Amino acid sequence: MSSNTSALIDFTQGSSKYMSALYKLYLDYKWPQVLEYHFRFHNHRMVEMQEGHYGGWEHVDGGLMSIHLYGHPRTRPAKANTASAWTSTKDVSKQICNAFHTPNALRPAKRAEPTNAESAAR
Repeated sequence: MSSNTSALIDFTQGSSKYMSALYKLYLDYKWPQVLEYHFRFHNHRMVEMQEGHYGGWEHVDGGLMSIHLYGHPRTRPAKANTASAWTSTKDVSKQICNAFHTPNALRPAKRAEPTNAESAAR
C-alpha cells in the first residue's frame, strides 16, 4: 500500500470519527464553544497534515476541550412530565369517542324513494 493510500485511509477514518465526536459535543455543550473547539482542533490538524501526519483526526483533544468546552454545558429545557397525562383516575371505558360521533351518525339512514323508472319496472 502506498503512503498516499495509507494517508487517505487515516484521514477518511479519522474525519468520520471526528464528525461523530463533534456531534456528541454539540449535544453536550453550547454551540459557540463547540465551534471554537472545532476551529482550534482543525488548525492543529492542518499543521500536522502539512508535516505528513494524518491520523490526528480520530482523537479528541482534552486540552482544547478543557479550554473551550468544560464549564459550558448545554442547557436543555425541562421535559414536561408526560406520565401525569396518563394517570387519570377517571374511568373512560364507557366514554363515547367524539372523534366519530356526529348527530347524523346515530340516525337510521332514510330509505330512498323509488324513481318513476323503478316504479314502472315493478
